[in-house]
Amino acid sequence: MKFSKMFIPTLKDAPKDAVLPSHALLIRAGFISQLGTGLYDFLPLGLKMLEKISAVVREEMNKAGANEVPEAIKKALQAANKNVVKV
Repeated sequence: MKFSKMFIPTLKDAPKDAVLPSHALLIRAGFISQLGTGLYDFLPLGLKMLEKISAVVREEMNKAGANEVPEAIKKALQAANKNVVKV
């Protein structure tokens, strides 16, 4: 897809509720959009960036010989740890 055809809504001014410079820049550049208080959604450009970063991390982890743990297993382990009674 050509860059000129991609949906990238940019803003001229920084959002008033943005505290961190990185937060303001991500919204202004069209990487994320705010849905509500504390709720953000990745826009197409942000999702593409996230996929590229994930690919780089996955490649480096594979070079190091690490194993990827699927998200479902992480959630199950977290739930199991909450149910453990510590003595």
